[in-house]
Amino acid sequence: MHEGHRERMKARFKKEGLDHFSEINILELLLFYSVPRRDTNPIAHELLSKYGNIANVLEAEFDDLITVNGITENSAALITMLLPLYRRYMDVKTKPGTIINELSDAAKYLVHSYMGEKNEIVRMMAIDSKGKLIATYDLFEGNFNSVDINIRKLVETVILSKASAVVLAHNHPDGLALPSEQDVITTRRIQEVLKSISVDLLDHIIVADGDFVSLFQSRRAYNL
Repeated sequence: MHEGHRERMKARFKKEGLDHFSEINILELLLFYSVPRRDTNPIAHELLSKYGNIANVLEAEFDDLITVNGITENSAALITMLLPLYRRYMDVKTKPGTIINELSDAAKYLVHSYMGEKNEIVRMMAIDSKGKLIATYDLFEGNFNSVDINIRKLVETVILSKASAVVLAHNHPDGLALPSEQDVITTRRIQEVLKSISVDLLDHIIVADGDFVSLFQSRRAYNL
């Protein structure tokens, strides 16, 4: 019975994709590939019961996942691999040479690049004079407002990359995509330092829980 069910689920996925699958069905299908001879439906229910939704399942820690009944180390490894794999996919899609036509394009990439990140990371997109992406750099992990260290590292990276413009981003892993007063003050200081070396700060994106705020879209509100 389980074998027939698996084949029907796989055939449905090949025909329809995942758009019409429930979260239970998605997890059940995923676990087919790490649990070869067991009904994975109860395990999928256990996961959703513990974590609440599929997003929380994908963001769960390996050591916590293996406490769920039926989740082996192979299954935990498969689940925890998915978000880093997606981030790598986005890195490849936004490869050096990509034209940044709109700041919304940069924001979209940056939001996706933070999926599943549990630590605060300051990220920079270096852009050349023709609007082409040179590279995306993780500048540091931790508090964005450690000003002296951050600005020194940022300027070094800008000079080495030969960027004409940059888009900055950092995430609020446990908060909202809203800038603090200190975020705004630090952004102003960075803007001034970059201007002194003839580099434009095009935007500073703050990301949280799949949402973002562009400080420069709200330039008047933050006096930038």
